[in-house]
Amino acid sequence: MASVTVVRRGGVDEYGDPVGIDSEHVEAGCRLGWASVKQVDSAGAHVAEITERKLSLFFKRRQPDILDTDRIRLADGRTFIVDGIEVWEHPRHDGVIMGTEVILSGVS
Repeated sequence: MASVTVVRRGGVDEYGDPVGIDSEHVEAGCRLGWASVKQVDSAGAHVAEITERKLSLFFKRRQPDILDTDRIRLADGRTFIVDGIEVWEHPRHDGVIMGTEVILSGVS
């Protein structure tokens, strides 16, 4: 199991510039899963092949305190942005969370 650091922005002004102080907290007990997405664009005489690596965090039976606007920092210092959050509920019991996938992209 891994732990990640969640970096939450302090806020933004009317122009989208950051204001305030960022806060951080640790979300423990997740599993990391890498995926590669390959796109081939053959417009005209040029062929471009783009491979994008995405990282997913899997949390079992809970929904972590992570928002779409947060950044995630791994133990090795790499930082990602949140690309989506998918919560899986139990198929027969309403409101029972089976797990959460947090999809990350944009290595900085």
